[in-house]
Amino acid sequence: MPTFTEASVYTSAINRIATTEPVLGGAADAPANKAAGELTNRTKYLFDRREAAGMPLSRVLSSGRHLS
Repeated sequence: MPTFTEASVYTSAINRIATTEPVLGGAADAPANKAAGELTNRTKYLFDRREAAGMPLSRVLSSGRHLS
């Protein structure tokens, strides 16, 4: 199964498949894959920013503060 290559890029608008678009997979920029790729990149961007701010993931997880 192909995977996305992460890029540390913040995309402010995430693509949504329109009812008129054919839902095609395969390429990373195909309609069915575009939003997942954009969210993958945004997650990498936020992860990198958190690391650059000096807050390692282990500290976040051990803080006891979790999203609910």
